[in-house]
Amino acid sequence: MAMTGDASHDGRAHQQRQPLKRETLADGAYEQIRGAILRGDFADGATLKQGELAKELAISTVPVREALRRLQAEQLLVGSPFLRYIVRSHSRDEITAYVDIRENLELFAVSRTISRLSEETEVDLSHAEALLAELSPDIDDESWFALDVAFHKALYREDLILADMIEDIRHRIHRYTQAESAPPARAAAAREHRDLLHAVTARDQAQAASIVRSHIGATRSQVLQRHG
Repeated sequence: MAMTGDASHDGRAHQQRQPLKRETLADGAYEQIRGAILRGDFADGATLKQGELAKELAISTVPVREALRRLQAEQLLVGSPFLRYIVRSHSRDEITAYVDIRENLELFAVSRTISRLSEETEVDLSHAEALLAELSPDIDDESWFALDVAFHKALYREDLILADMIEDIRHRIHRYTQAESAPPARAAAAREHRDLLHAVTARDQAQAASIVRSHIGATRSQVLQRHG
């Protein structure tokens, strides 16, 4: 989404927004503005104005106002006078806290998946295996991130609520780490994905936990290097 109001442009190419269907105006505005925030299209501290967003989305200010209030409730925006909202900034400690939360959620999720396999409960990991073939280090940033998220979600598909929580945390972290997502780092991540799936299918709790910690440790290092 293009920068509006007092937001400064960060030099990235932004996608052209499409007019929204009337029956989904508030939800559509919410999804598009939220996506733009989480991708980093709006920098931390950017000011969003209802009128300008409504004009860009080709809708009235009413659904935009509802969308912005939902985003404020999610703590992605901070309200300010004169119908303006500020993209919330996060300190290094807050970002690393998100990383720590993700690590603990993923450790719990992978443990539950392995427990189900050990109990011979029906668990289908074929989708996770298929996604590995698509996770090439040379694809574009957003495709890599989407496939990476999808792979982890496929591992935890029997715990959809937990998988959705992990996905939400990952999107909140993404705008602070995507600049470091270079092909060499991706190649290492792809190897860890394969090793993790192998450990899960082998029902090796200790090895799977070790890989999760190493995998997410790389994200933590990115945060510390970028926000040190």
